[in-house]
Amino acid sequence: MKFNLSDNSALQGFKLILLYPNKVPPHIFVVSEGKFFDLKYNKSSIGDFQEIEQGLIAKGIPILYIHTDYKIDTLGFEDHFKNYKSLTKNLTCLSPIKDYLDWNEVRTVFDFIRRLELNKNNIDYTVYNIETGNKSYEIKEYTEKEIKSYIQRLKN
Repeated sequence: MKFNLSDNSALQGFKLILLYPNKVPPHIFVVSEGKFFDLKYNKSSIGDFQEIEQGLIAKGIPILYIHTDYKIDTLGFEDHFKNYKSLTKNLTCLSPIKDYLDWNEVRTVFDFIRRLELNKNNIDYTVYNIETGNKSYEIKEYTEKEIKSYIQRLKN
């Protein structure tokens, strides 16, 4: 999937953050109103995004930001997110936000983006620590099977 990049986004909805977007699959977490919500193979975390963002950038970790104008109730999402303890065979890092929005058909970040587009949401993309050479960035599409296989390898 190809992403047309913007220099900066003024969109005020939630963000999906893809770490290592060149990997299959990348790690994804949600940011809303400055808080991050991160579900990993061994734990879940909530915290101040600005605190970790500078560390990610300083470490040179490739980051793709998916900015949206879709507003969520951050406190409601936080209550919902606390039900998730870690990744499992049936839970991916995208599960908390897709479940919260009741988007059951979403299996990958590509499905998620297509759903946002169907809803006529505005979306901007920005990157850090990625040499693009132009105003677009492309990542390889992957399947739900590849996600589950990767989670299983992490758990073993």
